[in-house]
Amino acid sequence: MTLRDTIGGVGSFLHEINNFLFIKNKKITGTVGFVIIVILTILVFKAEADAESDILTKTDILNRILGGGRDDLDDIKEIEGYEHYIETNRIAGELQEGQNREIPIMADESRVIEHINVSLTWSDEQDIRRIRLFENTPDTFSVEIIGPEGNISLRSSASNDGGSDGEIVLSKVLTPEEIRNTMGRGGFKVIITLEEVGDYEARLGAGIIGPSDTGNDFSISIEIGYFSPPEKT
Repeated sequence: MTLRDTIGGVGSFLHEINNFLFIKNKKITGTVGFVIIVILTILVFKAEADAESDILTKTDILNRILGGGRDDLDDIKEIEGYEHYIETNRIAGELQEGQNREIPIMADESRVIEHINVSLTWSDEQDIRRIRLFENTPDTFSVEIIGPEGNISLRSSASNDGGSDGEIVLSKVLTPEEIRNTMGRGGFKVIITLEEVGDYEARLGAGIIGPSDTGNDFSISIEIGYFSPPEKT
């Protein structure tokens, strides 16, 4: 068989496929093509949604939900006409073991707290070597959100893995009843406590006294959602 015969055979085969798909079966081909396009469109949108969900933080999702307003708060007449605002405060500091720091959150009739999101992070000291290797054991922090008159209390604690970063995320979204019960009764507060500081321990050689670790730095981000009269322009 010559090269010309081979090319001619391939051309004849492609001609038969074209004749079957696009001449004799136009409707079937069109339907299949439409279905394929729909499926691909769904897959593309799903992939985009999955990719976006991977980069949205808990705070981002909460803000999107709250951005359009909350229907369950419509019957609170005291905040009728108020607008929703979001404020973020970032604070860095240092605590010794057993110490705490209280961060006040202002609230009154014209600043009605709706949600508080707290993110506390800290970096524990790395292991050190002094002839022997001393491993730094974990530190334990706690975070508490307290409402006026103590009528709201939410607490969480966590320890970092040895020599690595630690994090506590605490979120409080007030129900309509909680908003009514806290309006005009004073401010809220966030309390950070360094519950326990892990000492350095010798990796080899039990009973050997290692360097002491008495405190740690921290960084905290507090997002406050609140209702307030519209700002004057």
